[in-house]
Amino acid sequence: MNVFIRTFGCSLNQADSIIMENLLKKEGLKIVKSARNAGIIIINTCAVKEPTENKIVRYISEIPGNKKVIIAGCLTRTRTKLLKEKFNHSLIGCDNLKDAIKAVKGDVKESLKREKMCKVGVVPIQKNKVIEIIPVCEGCLGECSYCATRMARGELYSYSEDNIIKHLNDALQRGVKEFWLTAQDTGAYGLDINTNIIKLLQKIVRLNSWFKVRIGMMNPSHAYKARKELGGLLINPKIFRFIHVPVQSGSNKILKLMKRNYTSEEFAEACNYLRSKVKDLTISTDIIIGFPGESEKDFLQTIKLILEVKPEIVNVSRYWKRENTPASRMKQLAPDIVKR
Repeated sequence: MNVFIRTFGCSLNQADSIIMENLLKKEGLKIVKSARNAGIIIINTCAVKEPTENKIVRYISEIPGNKKVIIAGCLTRTRTKLLKEKFNHSLIGCDNLKDAIKAVKGDVKESLKREKMCKVGVVPIQKNKVIEIIPVCEGCLGECSYCATRMARGELYSYSEDNIIKHLNDALQRGVKEFWLTAQDTGAYGLDINTNIIKLLQKIVRLNSWFKVRIGMMNPSHAYKARKELGGLLINPKIFRFIHVPVQSGSNKILKLMKRNYTSEEFAEACNYLRSKVKDLTISTDIIIGFPGESEKDFLQTIKLILEVKPEIVNVSRYWKRENTPASRMKQLAPDIVKR
């Protein structure tokens, strides 16, 4: 039986798809690269933005009726009602990946119960011959008012350092040379199990082999608190001189409405400190434009912050109202206000 997996979204979603792929392979199923050649199609969904949601719904709608469809990922929890109204397909939550096997066999129609699944050490999560994606935790500690992903991924659940290190060692034996540490917020890693991302990275770089590590997205509040330790780690030859810290706004008023738990000054201080310690550092950040309550003054504060910090990469997105988030209940900006 041929299975095709279509993935939308972040590297954490990519990891989930690779896990499902390898679990299905162990059961004797064949993974193909084209939906045309598959009898079963798994769609791993993303809940971050409305345009992506619309694209996913359209994609599912266009799948021929003779194919079995399984919907996985964040939308299964954030938009359950919508998916059930529009389709009659199996639904698999982000932490129910093992049930993809049962869904393929027709033994499970819906698996959305919260479960603590350690995603390392189960199967390889190899993106290609040299890159392994390493999810270090599920969920986060944030309460961002605009975010639907936290409703899908749940509370923070960090995987043990021992399990992560064992997975890395196994991957090195397979010839992997590059690791992507990924999570909703890598900076939150370990705070529920009496450790942290700094201690984990220190253990990783001590492994007796040559490889490179890319640190995934980190909330600026954690980057600020750990800036000195991060500065020491980012100069290690085993770690890419890259950090992704999504500031979202340069206005402290908007950051407070977003419930981001840091200030624009703390973001700037973290970035400036890291630049002073790490030569050729690449800083990536994200900006949301048009958040409820944002004024021209708030927007100009964001421009000012970006011009001061000068991140090498700036991802700019308009605000998208996501169902059941606190921000969706705030007064939205008038549609005639330019947001693109």
